[in-house]
Amino acid sequence: MIFTNVQKKRINLYFLVGLGMIDFRSVLYENDIPISNEGYSDPVSLGKNKASSEFIIPVAIGANFNITKLIDLNVETSLHSLVSSDKLDCTRESRNDKYGYTSVGISFKIGNSNPPHLAWISSKEKQKFEEKLARQNKSEIELLSEDRDLLATKVDYLDSIVNIDKQKEIEADDDNDGVPNSLDLKPETPRGELVNFQGIGISQKETIVYIDTIIDKSKELLFSIYFEFNSTTISFSDNMKIAEAAKKLNENLYYKIEIRGHTDEIGNEAYNEELSRRRSQAVSDVLVKDFNINPDRLIQTYRGKDDPLSTKDDYINRRVDFIIQK
Repeated sequence: MIFTNVQKKRINLYFLVGLGMIDFRSVLYENDIPISNEGYSDPVSLGKNKASSEFIIPVAIGANFNITKLIDLNVETSLHSLVSSDKLDCTRESRNDKYGYTSVGISFKIGNSNPPHLAWISSKEKQKFEEKLARQNKSEIELLSEDRDLLATKVDYLDSIVNIDKQKEIEADDDNDGVPNSLDLKPETPRGELVNFQGIGISQKETIVYIDTIIDKSKELLFSIYFEFNSTTISFSDNMKIAEAAKKLNENLYYKIEIRGHTDEIGNEAYNEELSRRRSQAVSDVLVKDFNINPDRLIQTYRGKDDPLSTKDDYINRRVDFIIQK
């Protein structure tokens, strides 16, 4: 057999000692005539009584030999001593009875041969196992750190909500025209009248011009998040971005966000349009369920594969855009 410089352990020696109980029946013959017995009512016909029971102390030494990954050879020599008894040989001598034997056996491992029994793992394999376990523990620690960071972000978000609620209490709007009293130049606006940012009423004609101007200037691309191929799963880092969007909405009570879904060019038009809709929906669900954003402030749109950013990188095109509407 040829061994490499790192040789597996092939022999495992062992020693054992214990305490047990033995049940037995025995007959002592002299010239083929039974003269004494234990556990029989009639030593001639061998009619059975209750078997004799005695405590024994087994002592053994043995060795296991690893033949293959599935087969072990076992050799064991043992001596069994009865405790305070001389009944086993049906004599009444002053010493306790003893008996011993040597056994040879083969054991087979059932199932997959990997991993091997720990008794047969070499020091090099043990080191690899410990390194793998250390990597797993490190990954768990990193996940816990990510959870801690996400929790800290949510705490900051909740703090911002508290601050905004306090601001709402301070910034009252008595005429409910959407302009706080501190900025309202006409604090008694009739209900339902359209006003500008100073709370001054504007006509329908002025409103059309005003709204057209605002739409052109008030849309701002906040950021985008990106998806794996054919996926709507939101990554941990993108969850952090969504938390920032929620914070932006709560700091600016009159803002809305358009959530615009996109896909790459792989696949047919109908499927990609539905996939972009599901991506937009997934982001909206996070904002509503995790950050308690009013769904009326979210505008869901989807473009399928009609609005790519890159002609070379499909990953850039698998995205959701966050567009602030002030």
